[in-house]
Amino acid sequence: MKKVDQIRDLLMQEYTPRQVAERVPCSLSLVYDARGKSDLVRMRHQILELRLGIHDLLDRVALLEGKPADIIERSEQRRHA
Repeated sequence: MKKVDQIRDLLMQEYTPRQVAERVPCSLSLVYDARGKSDLVRMRHQILELRLGIHDLLDRVALLEGKPADIIERSEQRRHA
């Protein structure tokens, strides 16, 4: 297992950065860097989930408005309108 993976595992177990640096024998800056990248990945995943949720909501609204469910049909309908 790589040090970065060990750091992430310990951070997930809610060890403090200082405790992680002592357990994995590494610098404290490496721990903060790994934590920052993990937070960034988690945030990107949350953004993707929100975008998918918005897409689903827009599809439901389109159906309620009587528009075709299929995006291809909707785009063709716009061209002919």
